[in-house]
Amino acid sequence: MENVYLYNIDNLQDIVDENINARRKEAIKAEKIIDEELERFINWQKELESVPTIVSLRNKADDIVKAEIEKASGWMNDLKKEDQEKIEILINSIVNKVLHSPVSVMKEESSEFNSRDIVAAVRRLFRLD
Repeated sequence: MENVYLYNIDNLQDIVDENINARRKEAIKAEKIIDEELERFINWQKELESVPTIVSLRNKADDIVKAEIEKASGWMNDLKKEDQEKIEILINSIVNKVLHSPVSVMKEESSEFNSRDIVAAVRRLFRLD
């Protein structure tokens, strides 16, 4: 008869062994994926520790900009409104560029090293406490 096969216990054991081997190979792949994702998660968690410091740094920079614009309001009032806005945009652009490197390094380094040390250093350098 076509498509009819006779299997004995030995044949079934071979099939079971093949399935077990295939499962072991897949389990190794799954463990590798889990290890990679766990490392990514841990790095992400370390980066999160720097977020409050980044926010504090941005807030301090914004406060400085506001204070300096307030100081300059005497001569800036003589300018057209659109020129005042252009000056504020320029100032904010400069501040963003100055802060970009410290913020980027803090995020990157925090994921590779002890983020508490880096965060503490930034907080001390910029007197955020």
